Amino acid sequence: MGAHSAAQSALLTLTGQQRATLGAVAAGASVATATMTGTFPAIQPDLPDLFGASETTTTFHQVSPAASQRTVTAAAPQAAAAALPGPRAASASSPLSVVPAVTDGPTMATDMHQSDARQIAALSKSVSMHDAETARVAKAAQDAVAAKAAQSALKVPASIGGVSVSGLAGSAKAATALSYASKKLGLPYVWGAAGPTAFDCSGLTQWAFKQVGISLPRTSQAQSHVGTAVSKGDLRPGDLVFFYSPVSHVGIYLGNNKLLHASESGEPVKVSDMSNFPFHNARRV
Repeated sequence: MGAHSAAQSALLTLTGQQRATLGAVAAGASVATATMTGTFPAIQPDLPDLFGASETTTTFHQVSPAASQRTVTAAAPQAAAAALPGPRAASASSPLSVVPAVTDGPTMATDMHQSDARQIAALSKSVSMHDAETARVAKAAQDAVAAKAAQSALKVPASIGGVSVSGLAGSAKAATALSYASKKLGLPYVWGAAGPTAFDCSGLTQWAFKQVGISLPRTSQAQSHVGTAVSKGDLRPGDLVFFYSPVSHVGIYLGNNKLLHASESGEPVKVSDMSNFPFHNARRV
């Protein structure tokens, strides 16, 4: 058998895999090289369909033995894919570009996470502002109630001994002490007496403040140092007012330059004008 006949016989015995490789070689790509040696089976009659030919003419390709180790050009994967039967993704002259699929998964997840975080932060801020406003309103209401209660506690009788009492007391306890003292109007003055049926000046103030839990010294001079100093222009009902120098008399301020006191022997507990006595100082307890 001649060389041509041997080659023809070898082509006719090719397996499917060998025919596919040989088809890639026949496509004419020049990207990579491969060495093919050995004896190949005969090519089956449907070989023309492998290369996309429309004719039925059989084409034979001669492959030399491996003695000279001649190399032939093998098609690149892209050209080989183009040479196979079926729809062609790209022409044999231009390599097939495989573009990886692009997914927006991670980006979209990140955007959604950031959006959620912003919404949560906004909601948290709104809740905090609402809580702060609620707390502010509640505190304002509590303060208003406390102020009203405090103001009510500072109220004194509208009049004592027929004398009008103006303004609020300097303290809640002083207002109450003044109310207690007003109930002793008309009782006799007795030197050294501290109630409950007779009083001297410091005995009356000591007894009145004792009713509200405040313990005052026994003498007017000692009482003139308790509590907080108050100027004559800032006097309020319930403040203790002292007279003479050194101090020897004390009474409870009513307002309108009036005081309630146990004045002197032969005089009952009464209301007098402060201008009748030399003012010394005043204290708020």
